[in-house]
Amino acid sequence: MKKWIIISILLLIVIWAAVIMNQMKLTSFEEVVLQNLNINELDSVYITRFPDLATVTLKDKNEIKELLNEFSNVELKEERSQGEYKYWININGAAEFADPNIRRISIVLYEDHMRITDSHHRTRRQDTFVVTNEVNYWQALESEDFIWEKR
Repeated sequence: MKKWIIISILLLIVIWAAVIMNQMKLTSFEEVVLQNLNINELDSVYITRFPDLATVTLKDKNEIKELLNEFSNVELKEERSQGEYKYWININGAAEFADPNIRRISIVLYEDHMRITDSHHRTRRQDTFVVTNEVNYWQALESEDFIWEKR
């Protein structure tokens, strides 16, 4: 009888730990990207669209803020994933990012996930996240306001 109680308690602890570890993988675009930016100090946002390799560069602070605002409600879960590139966004800082070690953040967008790297962590890790909510950030990238330059 005692043995079954101990086994049951250990099993509950393992299940509880697995649930907690899974929840620790949840984050947001706000936490991963926007908290590391000083939006008023950004120099430019350079976007490449795949597969045609068309590019657009945003230098206007208001356009940059509008674009990043479209991503602000994206919820993420850290998870390895692969796929075809849809867009590659490079955010460049002329002065200081909120973290002084960061000079650039790169975001590679896939169909349902994104890989986010920054210049400070570049050699240590590449974080890949699955998008867990229904936020239409694609509409900002597919805006007719952008003048895409074909390579």
